[in-house]
Amino acid sequence: MNPLNFAILDYVALPIFVLRPDPEGRPVYAFWNRAAERLGARPREEVLGHTAREVYEGAFGEAAYRRHMEVMATRTAQTYDLLLDLDGSATEVQTTLSPILGHDDHIIVIVGTSTIVTPIRAAQQKDIETLARVERARREMEQYIAFAAHDLRAPMRRILGLSELIRDELPEDATEAREIADLMSEVSEKAQDLIGEVLDFSEASNAEERIESFELHLLCRDIFTD
Repeated sequence: MNPLNFAILDYVALPIFVLRPDPEGRPVYAFWNRAAERLGARPREEVLGHTAREVYEGAFGEAAYRRHMEVMATRTAQTYDLLLDLDGSATEVQTTLSPILGHDDHIIVIVGTSTIVTPIRAAQQKDIETLARVERARREMEQYIAFAAHDLRAPMRRILGLSELIRDELPEDATEAREIADLMSEVSEKAQDLIGEVLDFSEASNAEERIESFELHLLCRDIFTD
């Protein structure tokens, strides 16, 4: 197989390599694009015609070679993560192997792509930690609102009771004082309604989420036939 057939892959930014079975049935590198050279820190001249075990010493080479052999045996695609030592630090690399089969179901080549996922994992972990902090702050705020609303409910009830008591004790001609007592009652009732809504919202926010399945066509029928 002529490596020049794969020369166009040098223009792809993603690290790509091609494996083919050698006469002994071992998966050896038949192509290694420029991005793979940069990722693997090895020129293609040192890679082509060799197995992963020969190119990479240690656990990474053994694990990669074992994965290559598995795809050769099963003839199915496979994605796996391995730690590669780059510049003295362990870097997580995710590789996908896709076998290309001939008419007689034998493997012609295996096309592999690799991606460094360590920064992605770090970003995902950072997002998870940020969401956890936001969720914790949200719950603390809701608890504070619930406690504050609960503590305000009793004073509002006392104000309402006091305004009613004052109104009952006022003489009939105390019009201005009666209006003030009515205003106190109105404000107290509105405040209690608002406090009740706040408490209802707090309870609803803390309610456990429930996922339910439904038949979409039945829902659409109900919407469009009403």
